[in-house]
Amino acid sequence: MRLTDNNGILIEEIVTTKYKRSFSVIVNLESFGAIQTDLSTLLVRESKSDNFPWAIKLDDLEVFLLTLIAQKREPIKLVKFLTMRETMHGKLFCSDELEICGGYLLGVLNQEIVNKDDTILTTPDLPQVFDEQYYKGIGFKNEKYMYEKTSGKFMFF
Repeated sequence: MRLTDNNGILIEEIVTTKYKRSFSVIVNLESFGAIQTDLSTLLVRESKSDNFPWAIKLDDLEVFLLTLIAQKREPIKLVKFLTMRETMHGKLFCSDELEICGGYLLGVLNQEIVNKDDTILTTPDLPQVFDEQYYKGIGFKNEKYMYEKTSGKFMFF
């Protein structure tokens, strides 16, 4: 894998074959909907053994990682997610990456389902797991606005 700057000048070359398992993650400031969630519509792999990267909006990545931490999920859950996520390209109908992340946390999406199904359709209710975690608290020491989050007296938009 070659990392270059905006002018195409090589910054670093990483020989991924040195590592037993590696993942490519592209973090964006914007969300690109269905194109981003299923990169098979945008990118062509040189070989079937090549994996598509995981593309996610920065805010969505933060929410997913904070929820994993708050729910005390072991790091292997993230590795299993990334492994599963690589195999979803080419069969996914989804416009929001948090639908996929939420489906994974809820157990609605797993590697067995992805392997079995030719088409995977996510639903807008799956990211609700992140809202529920927010209202319980993310788990920061001295987390701000805990009363507002947990009292049920406030509605945030």
